[in-house]
Amino acid sequence: MRISRFSAFTFPVPFKVVFRHASASRDRAENLIVAAHAEDGRVGYGEGCPRHYVTGETVPGGLAFIRSHADSLVADVRDVGSLRAWIAEHRDAIDRNPAAFCAMEIAMLDLFGQASGECIEELVGLSRPSSPLRYSAVLGNAPYPAYRWQLRRYRKRSFSDFKVKLSGNPARDRRKMLALAGIAARIRLGIGTIVGCQVGETSILTRAALPVMQCAGADLVAAEGAFGTQLLQRDLTTPSLMFGEGGLLDTGAMPRAPGLGLTVSHKELKPLGDW
Repeated sequence: MRISRFSAFTFPVPFKVVFRHASASRDRAENLIVAAHAEDGRVGYGEGCPRHYVTGETVPGGLAFIRSHADSLVADVRDVGSLRAWIAEHRDAIDRNPAAFCAMEIAMLDLFGQASGECIEELVGLSRPSSPLRYSAVLGNAPYPAYRWQLRRYRKRSFSDFKVKLSGNPARDRRKMLALAGIAARIRLGIGTIVGCQVGETSILTRAALPVMQCAGADLVAAEGAFGTQLLQRDLTTPSLMFGEGGLLDTGAMPRAPGLGLTVSHKELKPLGDW
């Protein structure tokens, strides 16, 4: 499979609610959407969320990384094996730009999966997901009344695992933790592997996280994300992958199409460049 070029976009969709934590407050998505184009017309899509307070990245910096490495990837990468070799040779640059490379990597894997007729799990040697996957609740650093409202909503949907975003204010944080005291006995205290997310990610990153969760196996104690249109005003893909009751994502209801198996609404994307 020959890649002919890469395109970059953004999808600045508003949130339904403001999400706050100690480092930032967000009311819309901030992401990089990358399209990997093949010579036969196929297109694979990937997503990354540059966050200066997480990895030191910005959207302009991510674009610079994509622009500087697009030609090399087009020339050297044909399949999963050559992609792994490229990663090994460019590890330092990737470590400085993980979100930008994430978008490119997912786009290429989506494209290779389409070409081979395999879903993204099968492409990397895993089995297709067949059982529901459980997500944990994320409680942002909202004012206390909003925090209690969020907590009640999660408990109404039978969530039992919670991540609480702290503010750095001991009195405020203590009050929030006390609100969890009544259910603390039902929360797991051991920590193995937690697969996180970036607030505002679309279903592209939700889908790409599933093989990571599968690789963790019995060590997976929590996963974040799968908010879909429960947070976003609209999602970029069909379907919009979201958790349901008890934080469960029904993998059996996902499309059986190869690659990521998602249909991307290209008209929703704002172009940033083409290389």
